[in-house]
Amino acid sequence: MGVPVASAADTGTKGEITIGGTSLSDLGIDISTLDLSGLDLSSGDIGAALAGLDLSDVDPQKLLALLDNPAVASLVESCRTGALAGGGSAGGGANVDCGSATGTGMAAVLPGRIDLGALADQISVDLGPSMNLLIAKVPMGDQTVFGILSVLAVKPTGLIATGLKILNLGEVDPTAMGEYTTLEQVAAAAALPVKPVSERFCPGGTFLGLCTGGWQQRTVDANLATRTEALKIAGLLNSRTYDYSVPTVLDPRVPLSGFSTIAGKGLAFALAMNGGTARAEAPNALGLALAGADGADAVSKAYANLGLAMALNMNTSKVGLDWFGAPLDFDRIKSMKILDLAAKLNMLPPGMDLTTIMDSVEGITLPDLKEVSCLGVGTSASASGLGECGNYLGLFDYYKDLRAPVDGQSRQTQWGLTDPTSLFLGQGNALRQVLTPGVMELLTAVAGGDLSKAPLSEVTALLANPFVKDAVAALLSEEKRIKVTKDFVRFTQDVRTTADGTSTRYLLTSDYGLRSPLTLDWLGYRLTLFPAVEVNGTVRPNYLGLPTLTRVTDGTGAGLFPRIGLVELDNPFGLGTVPITPFDPIGGLSSWAKSVTVVDDVKLIADALPKVAAALPEAAPTPSAPVPTVGESADAASEPVIATSEPVVRASSPAPSAAALPATPTAVAEAPATGAPSITESSPTASPSEPQADSSATPPAESPAAPEDSSAAPSSAEAADAAETASPAGGSASSDTADRGTTGAADTDATTTDAAA
Repeated sequence: MGVPVASAADTGTKGEITIGGTSLSDLGIDISTLDLSGLDLSSGDIGAALAGLDLSDVDPQKLLALLDNPAVASLVESCRTGALAGGGSAGGGANVDCGSATGTGMAAVLPGRIDLGALADQISVDLGPSMNLLIAKVPMGDQTVFGILSVLAVKPTGLIATGLKILNLGEVDPTAMGEYTTLEQVAAAAALPVKPVSERFCPGGTFLGLCTGGWQQRTVDANLATRTEALKIAGLLNSRTYDYSVPTVLDPRVPLSGFSTIAGKGLAFALAMNGGTARAEAPNALGLALAGADGADAVSKAYANLGLAMALNMNTSKVGLDWFGAPLDFDRIKSMKILDLAAKLNMLPPGMDLTTIMDSVEGITLPDLKEVSCLGVGTSASASGLGECGNYLGLFDYYKDLRAPVDGQSRQTQWGLTDPTSLFLGQGNALRQVLTPGVMELLTAVAGGDLSKAPLSEVTALLANPFVKDAVAALLSEEKRIKVTKDFVRFTQDVRTTADGTSTRYLLTSDYGLRSPLTLDWLGYRLTLFPAVEVNGTVRPNYLGLPTLTRVTDGTGAGLFPRIGLVELDNPFGLGTVPITPFDPIGGLSSWAKSVTVVDDVKLIADALPKVAAALPEAAPTPSAPVPTVGESADAASEPVIATSEPVVRASSPAPSAAALPATPTAVAEAPATGAPSITESSPTASPSEPQADSSATPPAESPAAPEDSSAAPSSAEAADAAETASPAGGSASSDTADRGTTGAADTDATTTDAAA
């Protein structure tokens, strides 16, 4: 066959990947050098997972704009405001609502699974110039995924088949590159009806045009070959098999279901999937609300007037990659002859290894989002099936575990008096750990509505911060809770489920006072007063616990004289820890003085306040009411304009069209049990519990032209009086995380309530 020779006809940037018309290189992503092998998001250490990626050329603002890309918008329905929309608003759809949000935030509905078959005609790869294989030309250039897979679906014939066998590529036909390019073409070909035709054939074979045994007639399906090619494409990347003799409906598009709403002036994020309903509201600019719901009956609500509220219960680890309704089979993909073809025809740029890329993609697993937490002046959150909480004035705290009882585990209900000053006073407070120059840069970028000024390297550095790292680990774990502040006192009802039933104990703990239980060792035994328990990730003495007496096996306390364990008292407000050392009072005072941080904390606050104030968004002036023009009603002038996403219409193709589909094609047995939706209709379903936005924008009715009347124009005297009348008057928090696995509330049918600030 000879060495492939590049044709001078078409040239391009080899290896360039385009998604929905957006080139990855325009986003600062070089696929040939991108190494995802160490990207393990399921571990919970997001900072470490992202640290190995070179994101220096990635523009966050352009990355967010990718959500409006037609390909991505078919998977994720979203609306965004503030810095996530370049300072304005973006996106929209029937299942999301950002109309009441004036701060920075996003409402999104995510897919339960990502079917690449629905995107394959919107993802293209530039394979470089076309190649000449002596007697045939291999069309290269910009090819969709369907175009590339065509070489495996179309059976080579004649001299082409003979030459490919010599190159050990007998299963592929490079000249068929681009035979199918769109989903409509593949779907229409797969659904072609059986078309009986009569053909002449020679059962004994032919020699020099002569038939041994005589020619015969038989009835065949004229559409079988075309239908086979389409169904081969649908089964190439998964383990599904099809009956090529039966017309089959193919539609990999999965309608989005769920409803997400954000509201308020602060930071608000709401995510929903699989029919869940999520609402996040932050009325104040200093509020942060996050809500996430997963499941048809799941509801998550977060309200943060001033502070933080999180209600996240999403099994995002189950989101995976499919191909026409079945999971991608990476082992099958890596064994395909098309990889050999890519190497022989030099289809990819130097340094790009498809096997390594597929190994990296196969290993990526999204972490679950599991957290219910509240802190601030009027905050509340509830996530069905996980928990509910409330915090008022930063002092009065409530939490209840709503998970179903499990044998060997506890469920807790807690009431606490929290210390908001621990956010910025005391050792290891949040202000000291988090307020870095990079964080100030991020705050400034968010306030200014331009995330391009916040490099992603600062985000990865923030995620590697020990305080943030512990918080993120709790955010991604059902067994832990984020502990934002310390407790003056906390009362806990702990209900434990066992095979014999349930048992209840009551706990009274504090992050101040005794640091550890009081112990007395004597004659080989240890008496413990206020035995320790773990509450919200912190081990503290339980002031309601009964004393315990245990035998000491390490040899301590075996003498005739009793030995009292070290007694230390933790103080609030950055006043350190006081050791009780009656035999060394000077040493005790010295140790206490070194632990006092209040002076340094106050200096840090004084230095940080101007920086934080400068980074926060300024209050926007109240706009004056628009003046309606002639022919426009006052109502129409004040109506807001809402951006909506329009459906994407793919270009028509000369290949088999949808019009050629049979009226009632038969679905194969391997089709999904839920039934395949129509290839021409797909509509996201909004949650019945939430109002749906009208996707059809109806222009307001035009007001009739104003009649010519002398009353329409005031006289000079009237104008002077009106001007006189209208003249204006006057010229530290702890980074500890809590273990939900040992705590919780057993009341499974408790009603989740909306807490109002």
